[in-house]
Amino acid sequence: MHEEPLHLIPKHLRSKFEDMLSIKIEGDLCPVCKYKLLHELGIQFNQSGTWLLYSKFQDKGYTHIEPFDYEDKNGNRQVKTRMKWTQKGHIFLYETLKKNNYLPMIEREQTA
Repeated sequence: MHEEPLHLIPKHLRSKFEDMLSIKIEGDLCPVCKYKLLHELGIQFNQSGTWLLYSKFQDKGYTHIEPFDYEDKNGNRQVKTRMKWTQKGHIFLYETLKKNNYLPMIEREQTA
């Protein structure tokens, strides 16, 4: 994977991380790469179309589940749930990715 791990930080939290790290965070990690990477690291799994945390991470305050409405292919109103990361969860992701050598571009050694 050649994505930028800092892209996991949502845009509304980026200014705090930018101040903390003295960098500018631009761009986004593609959703498929994000979900695949977190699954490979043993952080989350997919159950019936909803991504959930493995049990060892569920009681840490990293995410919360919220419902959302949608219209199915027959035009019927339905409700599903989705997992959303908290600020604490984003810090956990950053630290976990860094520990697994997924370094932000700014933190990678320059090879010239």
